[in-house]
Amino acid sequence: MAMVVSGRIVGTVLIRFALFPLVILGQRNAAQLHNHMPTMTRLQQRMSAARRAGDLHGCLYISVLLFLDIAHCLHLYMSSAVRMFEILNRIE
Repeated sequence: MAMVVSGRIVGTVLIRFALFPLVILGQRNAAQLHNHMPTMTRLQQRMSAARRAGDLHGCLYISVLLFLDIAHCLHLYMSSAVRMFEILNRIE
């Protein structure tokens, strides 16, 4: 019984050690996304104001800006996902 418990502890420690780089990448992504939130919030507020005013051209312009900001965030996530897969491939 003592061997099973110690084996579980060792296994848990190894898994956590192996996943640590992924946790760090996830935290970096969250920080980068957090840096984009004020810009996205401002653009969403401008979009709501343009919709209320019936400004179709303003809505289109702001939607393009929102799209570009979201595309930038997706680029950050995709590059991080590629790094995560590279790390996982090194672990295996």
